[in-house]
Amino acid sequence: MVKTDKKETINKIIRFNRAWKLAKQRYGDNSAISILLRDQKANLQAELLRNYSGVFLLLDESTDSDEPVYSVKLESAIEIESLGFVTNAEHIPVRIAEALFSKKQLSELIKAEVCLKY
Repeated sequence: MVKTDKKETINKIIRFNRAWKLAKQRYGDNSAISILLRDQKANLQAELLRNYSGVFLLLDESTDSDEPVYSVKLESAIEIESLGFVTNAEHIPVRIAEALFSKKQLSELIKAEVCLKY
């Protein structure tokens, strides 16, 4: 398996998130393609959180989501071609994060307050 770099992983997460949202609109939340895209995005987010420094989870209470979500935050903005500078790698539902990480891992990844370098 070839390891991708941080920037490429973030780019993939953003693109999978956009594809997932389009699939949900067109085929519904429970369609096979929607589920596949959602799960791949979450797996890429887990890879980013596990393998790269400067990435953490922050509970985002300002979204219009039906369930609690974490924002996958970046300590420093990263420039992504055609997207400009990004400061996060989308959202991940708390229930999915709890399925992908142990309680200990989550406690290390979650930040209550943040001092960002933007």
